[in-house]
Amino acid sequence: MNKIIKILKEFTTFPSPSGYEKFLSQKIKEKIEKYLDEVKIDGIGNLIGIKRGKGKKKIMISSHIDEIFMYVKKIEKKFAIVGTYNIDKKILEGQEVILLKENGKKIEGVIGSIPPHLKEEVKEKEIFVDFGENPEKLGIKIGDIITFKGEFGILNKTKIFSKSLDARICIPLIFLLIEKINKKLYHKELIFLLNVQEETGGYGGLVRAFDIYPDECIILDATFGKSFYDKEEIEIGKGPAIGIGPFIDKKISQKMIRICKKYKIPYQIEVLPQRTGTDLDRISLLKEGIPCGLLSIPIRYMHTPVEVGDINDIKWGAKLLEKYLEEK
Repeated sequence: MNKIIKILKEFTTFPSPSGYEKFLSQKIKEKIEKYLDEVKIDGIGNLIGIKRGKGKKKIMISSHIDEIFMYVKKIEKKFAIVGTYNIDKKILEGQEVILLKENGKKIEGVIGSIPPHLKEEVKEKEIFVDFGENPEKLGIKIGDIITFKGEFGILNKTKIFSKSLDARICIPLIFLLIEKINKKLYHKELIFLLNVQEETGGYGGLVRAFDIYPDECIILDATFGKSFYDKEEIEIGKGPAIGIGPFIDKKISQKMIRICKKYKIPYQIEVLPQRTGTDLDRISLLKEGIPCGLLSIPIRYMHTPVEVGDINDIKWGAKLLEKYLEEK
């Protein structure tokens, strides 16, 4: 459990918004390359890890490593006015943020808030970031990307919170799996794709999956876990969610369910009658089609700086995939 916590703390707090993932890919590469036959990073930041197998067939396990972001849309009155993408504006006031430059330089700031005493006098509803200095003096430009600073924490032993658990809660799952299979030889070549730009439409995974064109693929992602107001049926701490739906390969789903029953691994069923909202929607349609399964780790408060998940769901997900790969 301590290993999972350490990995989560290191990789969920690292700023890696869509389009700026190459720095995180390099960190992950350094951690896993000793366990695999080949690890490389492509031109847009996708990380590809390969473990050779006995046969020619390929199975790919994919998860995205980018996170939601804001961007500078104008600079006015010595503050940066920002736009948002997939973020609820009402959670933003008073948040600590990081602006990330293309060279990896980080500039910290805070999202300003109008004091309640003055709110009736202020009609302006722009979201603005205070960097403590005129943004132009700091080299900040229109189009620069901003993300939450985010803190990592533990709630009641197994519950954890952080930013970017969507979908970096899957990183320790992949690490655990790679360590487990390190000295085993499988009937298929195993390819681990930690892909970029899922939050902007899934283009990173699409490009690389087209090139790899695996015989089957399992997409790992985060899904909505039930909280106070939600009507969701999936809950954190009750096992990973196995996706079922028209886009999802039935054989893969049924195999995962059978393995969970056989090895007494807790799991949940997530029915997705239309799009899944994951990389699966695009990857499954490549070329002549790729059979894809979906395994998701539930989290609460998605797309906020305090996404909440359960460590046990990660452990159970890693065990499920380990047993899945052992079967022909």
